Amino acid sequence: MKKTKSKQNSKTVVIIGISAAVVIGITVLALNSNLFETNSISDTSKILTKSETQIYKDCTMVTYGTTNADVDCLGLGTLHLVRDLPLSAANVKDVTLTISGNVYSIEFIAPLGKVTYDLTNLTYDAIVYQELVKNFGEIKIPFGDVEKSVRDLKDSLKGVPLIVENIIKESSESVVIPKLKVPEINIPKPEPTKQLTLSELKQTTLEDINKYRTQNNLRSITLGTAISPQLYAEELLVEGCIHHVSVRGEGPMLRYKNNGDKMFLVAENIAGGLGLSWGVPEKDILRANYDMMYDDAHANWGHHDNILNPHHKSVSIGIAYDNQRLVMVQDFEQPLPPEYSYHPSSFAKQSMDQKFCW
Repeated sequence: MKKTKSKQNSKTVVIIGISAAVVIGITVLALNSNLFETNSISDTSKILTKSETQIYKDCTMVTYGTTNADVDCLGLGTLHLVRDLPLSAANVKDVTLTISGNVYSIEFIAPLGKVTYDLTNLTYDAIVYQELVKNFGEIKIPFGDVEKSVRDLKDSLKGVPLIVENIIKESSESVVIPKLKVPEINIPKPEPTKQLTLSELKQTTLEDINKYRTQNNLRSITLGTAISPQLYAEELLVEGCIHHVSVRGEGPMLRYKNNGDKMFLVAENIAGGLGLSWGVPEKDILRANYDMMYDDAHANWGHHDNILNPHHKSVSIGIAYDNQRLVMVQDFEQPLPPEYSYHPSSFAKQSMDQKFCW
């Protein structure tokens, strides 16, 4: 290994342990570039390449019946060469050796005529390397020029972030995002639930009652005209409770009498439900009728029996509601028999019965 030494404005680099192929490439570059300077080279003809040939005459070749052959030439020494096919054992004189790169052409005259074949050198790379080290020695690199090149490269790299930034900016400005028109979808607005009038609610109640009567093979009844059930429904709505005897002690018969309604034998159903904030009056009415028909065990099926009483001819209905509550009063009416005389207790005031408030 050679030492590395420094001089003013130059730096000496020693060739150490690189492959012959790479060294040859550097050699060509060194010989043809102004960047490199070489110390004196005595003889470049010994650098063996395919474009250069060397011819040695009067050589001696010894073969051993194998693929190996030793060729000895004056001024070259003994070369240990090989061939892919075995060679017969022999000791041949007056051999001409032509070297071109790693091709060693052998030529000699045999009894049957001229013989030629090619051999190769397994240590070719090492030979080339030794020749390079021997003949080129040290390669000088003008250090000042390298520093300048590095500085120029560094300065040129300073603009890279700005260039990239400009590319991104220009790209973003050049990209046009098409405006997508979202198709209009006409979603039909649900029609608000029709609010039935009070008369329509009473008619709905009557039809529902007659449905149950028809299902039980009973004749339909008509809608009565008494005002007592409507007045009482409005009274109970304000109170927020339902019960059959009013706060004044009036039962259904007494209310009919006091309000001037036509007299009947009256059987009464009262139901309570939720107001407009919670539902639709029509649905609450239908639900109340269903419960009185099929879920009336708690009232000993009294509401159920009033709906299906075969003697009833009509029903006067009162309905009142607000946002919180709904009250429905059904007074089923049975005509009085001829010359019917009321019992005095029918119009007597009564004690208030059980209330249900919500």
